[in-house]
Amino acid sequence: SGCKRLKKHKNKEQAARLQRLFDEVYAKAREKDPSISPKVKIFLSKDKDINAFATGRKTVCATTGLLQLNDEEIKGILAHECGHIGHKDTDLLLVILVSNMLLSILFVVIRVIVWTVVFLIGEGESSLGGIGNLIARLLIDILLVTLIRLWTKLGIYLVMHSSRMNEFEADKFAC
Repeated sequence: SGCKRLKKHKNKEQAARLQRLFDEVYAKAREKDPSISPKVKIFLSKDKDINAFATGRKTVCATTGLLQLNDEEIKGILAHECGHIGHKDTDLLLVILVSNMLLSILFVVIRVIVWTVVFLIGEGESSLGGIGNLIARLLIDILLVTLIRLWTKLGIYLVMHSSRMNEFEADKFAC
């Protein structure tokens, strides 16, 4: 994401300001939630959009665009990101994404196995004939694809819901 340590940032004044604000917020966040790692670092991205994000358990990245805001606004945003770290939201998101990926792979494997079995059964039984085998494979494939699509929609909904709840909790923490 192009985030760099503050020491490597060309504008030393901006970097010092962000470090000072982060240190203040981070100290208060650790008082409120001692489970927050004592090794969280602030990074800076050259992105001109006003944004910040937490990643992993020990990283907050702010954009240079964020530095357009006043100190209180920046502290509020940094507190929100500390809330994400405190609630381990990035861990939860990783678990959700990996679980969805594994289930998607499982669906593909099941689809291949079913196609293979139907093909082999169709080849062994001349009563099904070529058209019967094709219809059986098509119907089973339609069922599997429908299940995959339903699961995908449910997975997207769950990720969106979880993400929205994480944002509310991070806001509450920041307050």
